[in-house]
Amino acid sequence: MFCKYCGKEVDKDAVICPGCGKLTDKGNETINIAKPKTVTAEQKKEHISKSTILAIVAFSCYIFGLFLNTVITTANSIDILGSRYPTDIDQTGILIVSGIFSVLTIAMGITSFIISFIEKESAYRRIFPTCMMLIGIYYFVDFICTIALYAATMA
Repeated sequence: MFCKYCGKEVDKDAVICPGCGKLTDKGNETINIAKPKTVTAEQKKEHISKSTILAIVAFSCYIFGLFLNTVITTANSIDILGSRYPTDIDQTGILIVSGIFSVLTIAMGITSFIISFIEKESAYRRIFPTCMMLIGIYYFVDFICTIALYAATMA
């Protein structure tokens, strides 16, 4: 093989031409392999995992359920103070709202926790799904206690 710059004969495995000192084709290949790859800004952005998205949805259900539960409970408290006693339908409405959102919260919390293990996320990225699973369990237990209390007052 001959150097493309000076024309001197070069060994086929040579990286540098002994005549002119420039890189041969083999030398250019070696440098391109060793060159660090540049990472673009888009590649640096971390993606939001499925488990985090589900945990966010579970958190939203939890907050929305608490908000509705608070509004309904406050309305019933105002009715009691105003001498209008809440009916069984009012109490059932509170239980239905609480039940729907507690079941949604626990289902999505546990699902996001399981998906975080399936996706093999780091322990740091599992914190939010784990917290939402625990909040979901708490919310569901609170719902069961509310039903038990409601049943005890009705008996």
